[in-house]
Amino acid sequence: MTSRRLSLCLIETAPAGLKGSMARYADLLETSLQDAAADSEIAVTRVNLALSEQMLAKIPSRLRMWIHHGWIMLATPLQLWGNKADIYHVLDGSHGYVARFLPATKTVVTAHDIIPLMQIKGRLGGGVPGKGSRFVINASIKGLQGSSMLVCDSTSTMHDLRAYAGIQAERLTVVFPALSGDITSGVSSLPGWSARRHRGSAFILHLGHNGFYKNRYGVLRVFSMLYTALPDVKLKLAGPPLDEKLLALAEQLGIHDRIECIVNPDDAQVSDLYRHASLLLFPSIYEGFGWPPLEAMALGCPVVCSSEGSLPEVVGDAALTAAASDEATLAEHCLNILQHDEVAEDMIRKGHQRVLNFQPQQMAGELINVYRRVEGP
Repeated sequence: MTSRRLSLCLIETAPAGLKGSMARYADLLETSLQDAAADSEIAVTRVNLALSEQMLAKIPSRLRMWIHHGWIMLATPLQLWGNKADIYHVLDGSHGYVARFLPATKTVVTAHDIIPLMQIKGRLGGGVPGKGSRFVINASIKGLQGSSMLVCDSTSTMHDLRAYAGIQAERLTVVFPALSGDITSGVSSLPGWSARRHRGSAFILHLGHNGFYKNRYGVLRVFSMLYTALPDVKLKLAGPPLDEKLLALAEQLGIHDRIECIVNPDDAQVSDLYRHASLLLFPSIYEGFGWPPLEAMALGCPVVCSSEGSLPEVVGDAALTAAASDEATLAEHCLNILQHDEVAEDMIRKGHQRVLNFQPQQMAGELINVYRRVEGP
């Protein structure tokens, strides 16, 4: 029996023009689902509810978050007026309040993580969000609670939703994001391990921002433990500039002259960093998924990461891991890779195998199954 054609509306809330993980996720879903549409008989449309990055840039920075969320809350009913779809998929659970404007029985939401809610409940560091932020967070959680189905980036996120948001197991399903082609496409060859490690400009790489859960403090401390044994290796930090506290820590540790910041690199720059790094150091305190380890492995870069959140599900046995708080062991893992070619080459081989489990066609097939379940008989 052939399933009837299904109309699907992907609802995006990241400002148009803003490059980041949410825009990448939206692009990935749209492309992979459209590639599968011939077989699945699904028609995909995409709606962005947010103000553009260009428009938000004209607003004072202290007001941007409030204008962003306020616009979406007020304008969503008008923007979706007349948009008739069989299934609506809200792509970012941090804007889960959008689901409250949609038919509950037809709405799917992707929950990437619930870090803000866990902060409110005292389960993570970084301080408790302010009153206004708590309003947005609680409104989003209510939207998640009222949706037909929640797609979780990982089993870790699924468990958190059950534990902290009180959502029943039967309304939760795990669909791992696929490896995005934004970083890996167009790469025809990769430097071998010897070229990465034994050239004069060898470096350890970290990708992330200054938010507490990305643990840039831990990155600096771990690198400082390696400095004596590996004086030829530098640390490159890709993302926003280090804040004053991080700069002060680097100075205190005596590593400030061994650090280079690549500020807000584009995809081509990130790809080049992965391709030439001797190692990705990724000691996050929490991750709802974590693309950087996958991207690094796809581009032949060994990975040392924490064992927190979803990261064990992502890396499997293809990375060396330890608790984010166990910085001595993380440093030992880095030394093990950087001082032993056979260990590094084994990690590279395992990494290439691991990424085969995160392909777009697999993600699309699992999402289509979710949509059909929500559609019903």
